[in-house]
Amino acid sequence: MSEDRNIPGEEERKSIIERYESMIEQNESYFFDVDQFEVIIDHYMERSKLQKALDALSYANGIYPDSTSLLLREGQIMLSSGKLSQAITKLKVLLQFEPQNEEGLLILASVYSQIRDHKNAIRLLNQALEFCDEEIKDDIYIDLALEHENLGQWNKAIDVLKNALARNPENETAIYELAYCYDETNQLETCAEYFNNFINNYPYSFPAWYNLGNVYQRLDDIEKSISCYDFAIAINDVFTPAYLNKASAFVKNEEYHKAIETYKEIIAFEPAHAATYCFIGECYERMELATKATEYYNLALETDAFFADAYIGLGMVKDLEDEIEASIAFIQKAIDLEPDQIDYYLLHSAALKKAERYMEAQRTLEKAMTLSNDNTEVWIEYADIYDKTDSAEKALLAIEHALELSSESIALHYRKAAYLFKIGKKEAALSLFEHLFAQDFEKCQSLLDDFPELENDPDFILLYNEHKS
Repeated sequence: MSEDRNIPGEEERKSIIERYESMIEQNESYFFDVDQFEVIIDHYMERSKLQKALDALSYANGIYPDSTSLLLREGQIMLSSGKLSQAITKLKVLLQFEPQNEEGLLILASVYSQIRDHKNAIRLLNQALEFCDEEIKDDIYIDLALEHENLGQWNKAIDVLKNALARNPENETAIYELAYCYDETNQLETCAEYFNNFINNYPYSFPAWYNLGNVYQRLDDIEKSISCYDFAIAINDVFTPAYLNKASAFVKNEEYHKAIETYKEIIAFEPAHAATYCFIGECYERMELATKATEYYNLALETDAFFADAYIGLGMVKDLEDEIEASIAFIQKAIDLEPDQIDYYLLHSAALKKAERYMEAQRTLEKAMTLSNDNTEVWIEYADIYDKTDSAEKALLAIEHALELSSESIALHYRKAAYLFKIGKKEAALSLFEHLFAQDFEKCQSLLDDFPELENDPDFILLYNEHKS
């Protein structure tokens, strides 16, 4: 544990720095004790002036060669300079002299984490927990959990976070991280059970209510999730995430008016954000109330003229109103603002296809491929353009190329089977369909909407009905 020391105030720190810099400038020699050298070195490190920090350290070492606090600073400088192996050497020497030096343990753990030696990082963090001051234990528990996560040791991370909350139930970061770990391991029921028990003991923990609401929403228990968000809001009525997720739950339940009311509650206590207006606009859009949707998308743009999602929303409204050219123009504006959003290119190509501008739709998808060449949806849409322009053979070639990049995609394999069928290779298509039905029958449902000719083939229908039952 660190020993108590007198920490100099701001004025004293400033005086120490000025005196040191005056000494350097005049090439003189003044006396500074170790604590004052620490102030000087920390001053330069805080401002990323690493060479000046190193110069001050070198000067201090000449006077106090056995100072462990200077050794600690040297380790910090090596770490900040990216000289990780040297940092490890210095910090190990420090810990030989002071094995309970919490700063040394934590900094060395950070170095090991950076070089992905997570086991050593865990060892050092556990040591630090034994010796450190109480006020930093919350942070150490979080770091320890993250190291276990880095090793894929999710259940160990969960145990660490439970220990953190047993020690301090107000450790909000531990609550969120615990929910994340349960989610990553798909232990949603167990997570719900834990938070219900936690809330029984700490009923005023709004982060616990909020995360329990998220769990119930993932479990599709919408009514329970909304109830949890209401409790979180009752405890903290300006906790925006609870309102946002409550509105999201209403949207999932297709209760759009209630979602809109919830979004408007946010605007009542904080400055309106473009995203909030967009969420409201999307609700009106889903209700096919084009005028109201347009009103809120425009409000979003009045708040932030560069908010791309608002242009997407206006594009979708124009599509609803069968103004396809206007839709294309709005979506293009969104792409101009955020050219890295693959979803925007997909929407743009869909609108261009609707306008029968197939070559432009294809070029749009080719731009999307430059961002990610293994996006399944992009390749499916790309092949569909060939199909719509009477080239099922080219559509099949596109899908086969996509499978070279994403061989595990069931959706792509279904498309391959459909195009094999379409070009007359019925036997190969049916054989592939039989294999796919056994793997994932549900994925076939959406395929029938795009390939209605399959439902007119008696052999396909026979095979389909065999697996359906």
